[in-house]
Amino acid sequence: MTEILVKSNIFILCDTNLCIFFLKMILEELSKRPLLLLLLLFGMVTLTLESIAYEGRFGHWSIWTLGILILIFSYLLYYSRRHSIGIIGGICIASLLINVTHKMDQHWQTQQSDGAKTREQVLIVKEHFSNEPYSKIIASDEEKRLILLTSFEKLPKLYHGDTLIALIRNTPIQRASIYDPYNEAKYLHTMHIFQKGMVDSLIQINKNNGSHPKRLSQMANEWACLQIEKYTKREYSALLSGILFGNKQGISKDTKNAFIQTGTAHILAVSGLHVGMLYVIVSFIFRFIPLPKKFKWIKSVLTILSIWCFAFICGGGASIIRAVVMFTLWEIGIHLKKYADSINILCATAFIMVVLDPCTLFDIGFQLSVAAVLSIILFQSHFRKIWPGSNKITNHIAENLWITISVQILIIPLTLYYFHQFPTYFIPANIIWIPLSFLLMVCGLMIIVTAGLIPTIAIIFGWLCNVLMLTGTKTFEVLEKLPFYIIDGIWINLFQLIIIFSSIYFLYQSFTRKHFPSLRISMLLMIVYGASFLVQYYLANRTEEIIFYSLKDKEAFDKRVEHSVISGLTDSIPANVKLYRAANFVDQVWELRDSLSRVKYLEQLASHGILLVNKDNFKTIQKYDTIPHNIVVLGNTLKPFQKKLIKKIFTNQDAIIHDLKTEGSLVLKL
Repeated sequence: MTEILVKSNIFILCDTNLCIFFLKMILEELSKRPLLLLLLLFGMVTLTLESIAYEGRFGHWSIWTLGILILIFSYLLYYSRRHSIGIIGGICIASLLINVTHKMDQHWQTQQSDGAKTREQVLIVKEHFSNEPYSKIIASDEEKRLILLTSFEKLPKLYHGDTLIALIRNTPIQRASIYDPYNEAKYLHTMHIFQKGMVDSLIQINKNNGSHPKRLSQMANEWACLQIEKYTKREYSALLSGILFGNKQGISKDTKNAFIQTGTAHILAVSGLHVGMLYVIVSFIFRFIPLPKKFKWIKSVLTILSIWCFAFICGGGASIIRAVVMFTLWEIGIHLKKYADSINILCATAFIMVVLDPCTLFDIGFQLSVAAVLSIILFQSHFRKIWPGSNKITNHIAENLWITISVQILIIPLTLYYFHQFPTYFIPANIIWIPLSFLLMVCGLMIIVTAGLIPTIAIIFGWLCNVLMLTGTKTFEVLEKLPFYIIDGIWINLFQLIIIFSSIYFLYQSFTRKHFPSLRISMLLMIVYGASFLVQYYLANRTEEIIFYSLKDKEAFDKRVEHSVISGLTDSIPANVKLYRAANFVDQVWELRDSLSRVKYLEQLASHGILLVNKDNFKTIQKYDTIPHNIVVLGNTLKPFQKKLIKKIFTNQDAIIHDLKTEGSLVLKL
């Protein structure tokens, strides 16, 4: 017994030493990179507030206050620790102010957007997206709130600053459905959009001929896309515009899915990869310009101006601005002959963007972009030591291979968390598409430069673009025929995502610094990761619940007892249903195939206090109004007047009424 106690104490001591080592390593990293500390502090506060109520607007004045306080706190903590307590108190007060502002704005926004009223509105256009058969418009109203409008009328091209007078009917923003990969409310929130509307009738459009930078950017983007369309085949022009400028309006859904499923979606998102390619092209061209030593700064200025012009044409999205700022700081560091820490530059860029717009932190594109760049910075140089290549050709192949593998190390965990799928053949797809995208960028830029001056050269480069695009699309066709093309239905939670990233970090430290304790911590974290699945399996085995799914124009339900499901879903299985079953380790499904059996099962549930009202049982709803119900679920197939009638019937029973269309899916523990 004594021996067991001694061994257990030694084990605890070892674990304590590991924890101390863990903290020392983290503090060491933060002391080297104070900008990383700033980003983490600001991000943690923002994420905390977001978890409280993500649908409100941030009080920008309090965000700026918090940012300044964090800067002061970090400075004093580093140089004078005695003032740190007062600064921490100031941060807490600022956080409370943000919280109050956040909640008040949320309530106000909700009150403004409730109801499906139609009224005449005067709106200022911010952006216009033309997607057949409808158009989407981002505009601001009299209170300068952003509204997402949908119009089935054929509208002329609208630019930033144009005035739109129309009859607008409010439409509800789809709340986050549980286990649904797409969260409309969260996505619109990152764009500061808290209201949706449908253009019932267009009254008047007033064109604004001003010179706002956003308007000029939209016009420049449109002109560049027209040149691409003029000199390339119709089926390739939209895709090429997407690769060059991030304009994805004309790209088909199948093509977008092909990029996602092969792990090459970053090719369509104009970000660090594209800016890096442009930086290489411009630096190569300017290398041949002879300048005296004291005028070398002109090349740096021209390089910076070139990448900012590219960002201007692309519309200035979050990912491209981050990349452009990064390369600007990098070029300034090179010119000043100062050592530029890539991670510090990345953290500085991310911190500036998050402080200017805290909602950027929740943008998936921003997260993926930062993760991709960080992954390349950390891992590529170490991978190159394994196989650098023996000549120019093999060196180029090795470079593409290591970039492809490096970028996926931190991208894959985020892909699993957000999209719940794993692209099996991402390595061959990226090895082909990364050099193709570089060549397409060169050819596309040459088309734009020569289109108005030497059309013959533009035609030649257009033909080259067609050949390259044909090669890329054939790659997708070949990969789609291979087995295990895509593995979907993968479910990991936030805790497991953090565990994966932490394990990768310590594994990296163990190989780069040859720290054996880091390897031990990484292995322990992976054990914790595996144990989390065992805990989930155990909890799922002891749970009985029913979930009502919010699907488009229909509703369905799963009643789960341990790992078996009785399902009211008979046709194709949507993504959120697959994820629910994967997250709860469902291995057996019993389908209620005919409508009669589903109706009988719903009647059985109604007798136990759970009533689902849809178009099938609405006519007979009167027979349920005498039965007390704990919860009444309104299906997506009901019309608005039917929902109002049901609310009148069951409100007097003190029943909880849940609308699947506006409130998303519902999980009930039984």
